[in-house]
Amino acid sequence: MIQERQVSWYFSSAEENGAVKLNQLGNKFQVQLLEPILIPSSTLYATVEVVGANIWNTSPNISIFFNNNHFYVSYGAISENIEIPDGLYGITELEGFLQREFLNRGLPEDLLQLSANDATQKTVITFNYVGVSVDFTPNDTCRDVLGFNSQVITSTAIGESVEGDVVAGFNRVESYFIKSNLVQSGVPNNKFGSGIIAGVPITAKVGSLIIYQPFNPVRSVADELIGQPKQNLVFTLVDQEERDISTAEENWSFTIVIRYWVDEARIKQTQTRRVQGSNPANESAYF
Repeated sequence: MIQERQVSWYFSSAEENGAVKLNQLGNKFQVQLLEPILIPSSTLYATVEVVGANIWNTSPNISIFFNNNHFYVSYGAISENIEIPDGLYGITELEGFLQREFLNRGLPEDLLQLSANDATQKTVITFNYVGVSVDFTPNDTCRDVLGFNSQVITSTAIGESVEGDVVAGFNRVESYFIKSNLVQSGVPNNKFGSGIIAGVPITAKVGSLIIYQPFNPVRSVADELIGQPKQNLVFTLVDQEERDISTAEENWSFTIVIRYWVDEARIKQTQTRRVQGSNPANESAYF
């Protein structure tokens, strides 16, 4: 008779829980288990799934890591290179930051305004003064987030508005993938498998905790774990395009369940033969 068995682990990126962070972004960590994960070699097949996860919705869309954290503006005799702190910005938050910086640097606080054209999903820059220039030609500008091509925009009239060239990229991170070396392929992302064991949608507002508790978790085949001990585990949090993301120094955690199915009758027969002194060479010592 075929019986299902399962084992579970809770993993966290917190160093106080034994994790070793593998980069400064906080999205990749390693765990060395005291005892390896070992699925009996008599197992018929096995699966792995993530049944829960806690991830903070704080992954920046503007960051020195993305090389998009500068805003170049000039008006009159003043030219400024404004460095934007790493953060997860909406259009209102970015406008508020820039206006505070304008004031601090001797520029009019209302030099320009940012707004959204909801119909086109593009950013609109409205200039409140003549002769204001925004330079999007340097590679480290936030033009990708605002949706502008490489260019210099100069206002010629008060109230002039310029709409972005492409859809704004404030939603750089639309969802998360959890990847692991537990399985080589995992859940394929379109054509390719790269160790993805879960997809986590963003269901919490900016700065809040995403509590992922799927009703029907996605399972991936884990037959490669059968009879093969796994002790050194690496987990990585990436975005929907499998790009590394920053966790903004927040820890993240999740729960894994490995299910496997064994033939109980076969195991009992093997045990009986061993008790009677028979141990065929082709039978694994671990069943």
